[in-house]
Amino acid sequence: MMQIHAMGDRNPFSNFEPTAGYERPLHLILAEDDPDFARALMRRFSGSQSARYRVLCLPDLDAVLARLEVRRPDAIILDLSLLDSRGLSTLAHACSVARLVPILVLTANADPALADLALRAGVHDYLIKSVHDFASIERALLAAIRRSNRSRHVGEAKRGGQTSGLHRTTPHSSAHR
Repeated sequence: MMQIHAMGDRNPFSNFEPTAGYERPLHLILAEDDPDFARALMRRFSGSQSARYRVLCLPDLDAVLARLEVRRPDAIILDLSLLDSRGLSTLAHACSVARLVPILVLTANADPALADLALRAGVHDYLIKSVHDFASIERALLAAIRRSNRSRHVGEAKRGGQTSGLHRTTPHSSAHR
């Protein structure tokens, strides 16, 4: 494997922090009905060196939708096969309620047509389940949160700082608890 460094042996990205600017833990909903996979993924989030996370794991869509009524997370990681919902109906219900929350699909279904439909429906990414590829999951998650924050800030600036709909605080704020 070839490594290219801009300044001798010093890696120019060694101080890069993917979650720079997040002073508070990122609040996630993990919608997953497989308890073994959920536990393994939760362990990976708790051991992350990139960010601090608070992850609420819920096994069914009704519980996810009820939680969204109480508190808005920074992102949702959504399996398309839950105890009470399957496939695109899971996605449609989640997207209709969590319009301003980035959603990542994390599923065992590698069907490219389903992935295309999910992305067209508005999810930020469609990933195939693998605890061993946590780096890809985390990278997609953080990118989705950043994109969502950026587009929200642009929308607020266009409205002259006025917010509409659900209020979403910045990563530095603790007001959305």
